[in-house]
Amino acid sequence: PEIEKAQPFIGMYVRMETLLRLGLYDMLIDNIRGYFGYMSETTGTLWEYPTLKGSQDHGFASYAAYVMAKATGKIKD
Repeated sequence: PEIEKAQPFIGMYVRMETLLRLGLYDMLIDNIRGYFGYMSETTGTLWEYPTLKGSQDHGFASYAAYVMAKATGKIKD
């Protein structure tokens, strides 16, 4: 709560990568769910912005799935 919210690109992606590298997996997963959860529940896709103002099917947002898989041990380097 004391950290400012990240902007979509590149802020959120730098945050995910940083938390992953620091091994803060629970915090990482909470951040991903908090940021992308509404999108996934609403349309089943990940969006350009955390609101309906932009694309609701953005390819670079799939990086969140990769990071979550790394954090949960589903994929290895």
